[in-house]
Amino acid sequence: MDTLEGYAPLEGVLRDAYEQASAGKGSVRHALEGQPWLQQQWTQLADTYGDGFLLGQATKKTNESQGMDDTAAYHELLGAINYLAMAAYRRKAEIETAATSTIWACNIYRNTNEDD
Repeated sequence: MDTLEGYAPLEGVLRDAYEQASAGKGSVRHALEGQPWLQQQWTQLADTYGDGFLLGQATKKTNESQGMDDTAAYHELLGAINYLAMAAYRRKAEIETAATSTIWACNIYRNTNEDD
């Protein structure tokens, strides 16, 4: 995907957040034995406690970044971005599940009413 003009800084930050999650601190702390992202502990915690857990972690990291030097704060904020991405992913999955359920329900309704 080509970067739109003027959006390279955003792409760079999001790429750094991805790198932190997949190969950096996030991977070391959360990907036990090389677990893929969707099999890491955050999924079970979010299933148990809801998206509030993920949003709380993002808020905690954001607040903690305020007392750090610039480099440490940047890395802490990348962690916050990753927790927000987890919450956004879960919300997107809910939207897709709801859309699939709606299509399924419409197909059942249509099939049961074809003889009318």
